[in-house]
Amino acid sequence: MQDAPARSAAGRRAAEAAGCKVLGSYFTNGRYDLVRIFEAPDDVTMAKVTLALGVKGHEETETLRAFSPEEMGEIFNSVAPAT
Repeated sequence: MQDAPARSAAGRRAAEAAGCKVLGSYFTNGRYDLVRIFEAPDDVTMAKVTLALGVKGHEETETLRAFSPEEMGEIFNSVAPAT
């Protein structure tokens, strides 16, 4: 717990070194101790970052792919309505 801020900073540096942009880091109550929002150039880069963090044994990760409202609009519009 006491080294959580230092580990968070190290994780941020590792993500940035891999080409990700860290949009925010938040310490939380509940199931997760830390929520970090990344912007990655692609899914492969994000997978590499999460694997690199997880292999150290300090972090357990869960990746959620987020879509902007515009992206979801395009996705919804591309799906034919069920008949």
